[in-house]
Amino acid sequence: MDPGVVSTATRGVADNLSQWSLPLILAFTAAGGAFGGVAELLARLRLKKGSFHLIDEEISGGNFFLALLIQCVLGICGAAAIIFVFASTTWFPHEDSTQSRLWLLTLSVVAGFGARRFLPMVTQRLERQVQELQEKVEEERKELRDTENRSIVRDAVARALVLLNRDSKATPTEMNASLMELRELLSTKPKERMATIVAGRILRKLGELNEAISVHTAFIYAKNKADEKDLDYADVLYNRACYRCLLWSANQDGALRQEGLKDLEESVRYNPRNGQAAAEDEDFKPWWSDSEFKRITSQLA
Repeated sequence: MDPGVVSTATRGVADNLSQWSLPLILAFTAAGGAFGGVAELLARLRLKKGSFHLIDEEISGGNFFLALLIQCVLGICGAAAIIFVFASTTWFPHEDSTQSRLWLLTLSVVAGFGARRFLPMVTQRLERQVQELQEKVEEERKELRDTENRSIVRDAVARALVLLNRDSKATPTEMNASLMELRELLSTKPKERMATIVAGRILRKLGELNEAISVHTAFIYAKNKADEKDLDYADVLYNRACYRCLLWSANQDGALRQEGLKDLEESVRYNPRNGQAAAEDEDFKPWWSDSEFKRITSQLA
């Protein structure tokens, strides 16, 4: 529970009881709670065939007095809990008077009488409230962590994009440092779309197309594992197809063509607009005349 809430409640109790004598309140609460507890026990007592039964079970004299003691303690605890609750509200009488004392005694008796019934209910309710509070706190912490993570990813991507700017004179050392930062993020967050795409662009600029494909493959694997075939999935497939096309143009490897066109077709399946984009993308120029490429990119968005 929030310490500030506890502190406020405690100050409220102190203010409401300032005109009362604490020993007097304790005496009335204890006496009323005990009377109520005893009354509740007697209400459950039955005389059957010359012996006392507590509901349906016979009870001996020793057990009866033990139950009586337990019920007195329960009654006092119940009365104390209720009086504390009332003392923290405006319902508690501020002045010590005969009428206020009768009110206090009556409330204590009623609370003591119902203690055995309502204390478990109060406990269960408090447990639920504590659980709900814990869940709320955990949810807020998760949201905070997610916000911090998004901020970290956004900042890393922004720094990398500055290096990728056409007017940038970034050195390979700077680009490798940025790439290392992105890869570190992707090692714990493999489904980050922008971090994946930007890392691929850096690798392409460094002439490491195979590594760019590997970075995209890790993203696609994570998405498949989570069964998240969305627009992000489609866009990363598009980029992997692009890098495979660039590699193919250098070595004419038939496997690269087959895998690249398969990536592109899958990308268009989940984002049909990527077909038109590929048909106009200079990176796919080596395949523009390919009949399979034309079939894939001619699909209507």
